Amino acid sequence: MQRTGNRQGDKPYPSGTYSWMLREFSKTVEITDGRGKPVGLSHTHRFRHTKLTRLAELGLPVHVLMRYAGHATPSMSMHYVATARNTPSRHSWPPRN
Repeated sequence: MQRTGNRQGDKPYPSGTYSWMLREFSKTVEITDGRGKPVGLSHTHRFRHTKLTRLAELGLPVHVLMRYAGHATPSMSMHYVATARNTPSRHSWPPRN
């Protein structure tokens, strides 16, 4: 009996299917940018960029960020640190009373 589909998770999704799933997910959870404009996700790299930028905003040391991201040199990790420094944040931590 030949199996169809991917119920076992042993095959990768076709790229078109994965992109479609990300777009549908972003619509369902209503992901928006800082101005409230809908953000349609279609590439996993956006998730990676967001996570690494957020870690840099939280003050993760560059050498730790570099290891987390799998970068061979600090130059790419510094890109996320620079992005975090140049991006105004609507939230501050700890909250001020």
